[in-house]
Amino acid sequence: MRESRSALADLEKNKLAAIDRTIAENESRHEVLRQLNEEGEGLTQGSQALLKNKEFEFGGALAAQLNVPA
Repeated sequence: MRESRSALADLEKNKLAAIDRTIAENESRHEVLRQLNEEGEGLTQGSQALLKNKEFEFGGALAAQLNVPA
């Protein structure tokens, strides 16, 4: 019975470790995506400039759909 309990405890530790790794990986991915979004990655240069302007900060990625003169 002790062996079974010990085996179960080890299994639970391994499962918790795997869950912790998954959470850490997801948090890391989230941070990278947040930074890319904040930097306007994938948007045109004009859209990025517009997003950096405090007046248009609310616009988000919508700015990518606008045609802005250079």
